[in-house]
Amino acid sequence: MDQLVIGITNVLMCVDTKEFRELDARMKEHFGDGVLTEQIGGTTEELIEIVNKSVQEGKNLLPEHYFYGNYR
Repeated sequence: MDQLVIGITNVLMCVDTKEFRELDARMKEHFGDGVLTEQIGGTTEELIEIVNKSVQEGKNLLPEHYFYGNYR
């Protein structure tokens, strides 16, 4: 799947979009879990960037970036 890029938008306003569903599917494909919407905030672009970086590095960076799980 290619990297996703869309305009500046609050990520929580975009969870019912094709772009978010593709991003969530990408996380599930690579890490077994989708994006935990109750744990994230910020912009869609920020989320896309960290998901793309996670896939590149082979490590789920969302908990570290959004300070949840062992990163609280």
